[in-house]
Formats: sequence, structure tokens, C-alpha cells
Amino acid sequence: MVSARYFFSCFVRTMFHGALVLLMSCATDTQQVRRGVEISPVSPAPRRQEIPHQTQEVPRGQNASLKGQGFPKPVGQNRVLFLGDSLSVGEFGRTFDQALRNRGFEVYTSVAGGGTPYYWLREYPPVSIDITYWERTPSSQRRLPRIQAVPKVETLISKWNPDIIVVQTGTNLYAPLRSKKRSKAANVKEVESVVEKMCRVTTDNGCRKLYWITPPEAHTKRYPQALQDEMLAITQRVAGKYGPVFNSYQVTSYTEPYPSSDGIHLGRAQAKRWAESVSRDFCSQFRSSRELN
Repeated sequence: MVSARYFFSCFVRTMFHGALVLLMSCATDTQQVRRGVEISPVSPAPRRQEIPHQTQEVPRGQNASLKGQGFPKPVGQNRVLFLGDSLSVGEFGRTFDQALRNRGFEVYTSVAGGGTPYYWLREYPPVSIDITYWERTPSSQRRLPRIQAVPKVETLISKWNPDIIVVQTGTNLYAPLRSKKRSKAANVKEVESVVEKMCRVTTDNGCRKLYWITPPEAHTKRYPQALQDEMLAITQRVAGKYGPVFNSYQVTSYTEPYPSSDGIHLGRAQAKRWAESVSRDFCSQFRSSRELN
């Protein structure tokens, strides 16, 4: 009979041989790794490709067609973009804005203290203000004490795609109209030019309608009557070629005490009556239903 010692000896030799083969295999793999041989790598899960956000650039130039992209229009309803300066921040702007909404217009309001075509047109540098910025849409509203850059009208047109643009401005154009840096004729030419540019961009060669609101009467010690009359004449002469111009002087009279008041901004009751007069005229010129205009 084969002894137990013999079987134990065979078992030990077998185990030793297997361990030796395993050690030699590991050594071979280690050498291959050191030589740059890749051993059965596990492929990592593919990373999700990030798609960068793309912003559509609106072409520059007066003849560039600005198509609205962000807010689809309700069928048959006229959409209004209302631009204004500090005179529209308070009672006038609120009353006019709400009157148009009550008549069925879809209104997008962007009002900036100090607003002029120099603020709104893209060809001029961005302007930050610390007066007030007011924006209202059919679904939201915000009032900010300051804003880093007044929105450019080209951007607003591309975003909101209005049918009619209302421009309320003029008081802040008195400064370039009486500038001491240019001759009188050059001042008139400068203001005519910036009003013309604003009209061309907003109407886009007849693609949109324009309604321009002139400033209300200011105190004559703040702005002489001759200066106010000249601004009105320029606006009627230039903007009048593109659409209706509302003569605010006909329905306003500055009665606030001066110089304790600023000589520009009307009292609340006056501003409300002014807005009611303008909104009645606007609604006589345009209808909220697009097919009726």
C-alpha cells in the first residue's frame, strides 16, 4: 500500500508547481506593463457631449430685417413695443401702458430714465443708468433702480417682434440741440440725424408702424419756449415722415412751482390726463386686431 507520506509529498509538489507558474505569469504581465503594453483596459463610459448655447446675431445696418424669435404672436393681435424716458416711469407710463392693454393690444414696455435714441440704437455705446428702468410684458414686470446697459431697440425688436413701436422721448435731446460745441445749424442737423436713425430702425422700411410722442410742456425757465418749439418742429418734420407724431404741448401745461420742482416732470394728475389724451389718439390711429389697421 502506498503510504500517506507519499500522497502528502505529491500534494506539496503539485501546490508548489502551481504557485511557481502563477508567479511567473504575474512577472511577465508586469514586464509588459513597464514596456508600455496595455493589458485588457476597461473602456470608460463615453462622456456626454456638451452642446454650447448659440445666440443668434441680428445683422447690423439700417436695412437689416429684424425678425422676432422669442415670443410667438397671438393670431390677429397687434403687438406694441413702448419705449420711453423718465417721463414714462411714473403716472404717464403706467396709465398709457394699461390703457393699451385694456384695449386689447399686447404690450411690451421698456422705459429707461434719460432714454433717447443715443441710448436705444445699437450704433451708440451701451449706457448704464441709475435712475429707473421699468419693463413690463404680458406675463411679467420689473422695476430696477439701476441697470448696467439700457436694452438696444434692435435687440428688443428681435426678441419681441412688435407690429407697432411707440417712442416717447425728446426732453433729453434739448441738450444736443443747444450744445455749445457746435454751430446752431450743426446742432439741428445732429438731432435730425439721430431722430431719423431711430425712425429707420424702428420701422424697418415699412415693416412696422411708428407712433412718436413729443415731450410735454416744460417750465420756460428750465427750457426756453423757443427751444421747445424747435424740438417739436424737428420731430414733426423728421418722425412725421414715418408715422403719427403726437404733439404733447397741445394737452399739457407745466404748473408745478419752479425751481422747487425740476421744471420737466408733470404732477401725477397732469401726467394721467396727458396719458389719457395720448392713448385716445393712439387708439384712433391703430386697432388691437392686426387685420383692421
